[in-house]
Amino acid sequence: MREDQRSIAAPPSGEAAAHLQGGTQGHNAVGEVERGIGDNAVDNVAHPRTVTVQSAMYSVQDAEQISRLRQERWCLLAHFADKAAPYFSRTTEYSKLRTQLEKVNAQLYTLTQNPIYHVVQ
Repeated sequence: MREDQRSIAAPPSGEAAAHLQGGTQGHNAVGEVERGIGDNAVDNVAHPRTVTVQSAMYSVQDAEQISRLRQERWCLLAHFADKAAPYFSRTTEYSKLRTQLEKVNAQLYTLTQNPIYHVVQ
């Protein structure tokens, strides 16, 4: 019967064995950063801005138009992400798509009064 050769390995020796036995609990540093430094650094990170919008009831026609506009907006944003290149912002295609995105955002803001669609540049 054949034995799995990987299970028959020599135990680590030297510095590797000391590291495995002692762990890192007693060390004051991990890599180049001392432990304890940065525990409060989270407070210095900019908190994301959140927008809370009350739910609203829309007519069937408005709801359908909002859905179509949102779908068009996501398609435009996906196209911008797909074409992301330094030169793309200088093309006429970019300016046409940008104008269309501004129109869609304006229509969505008019319909929903949601501030995420009120893009100020």
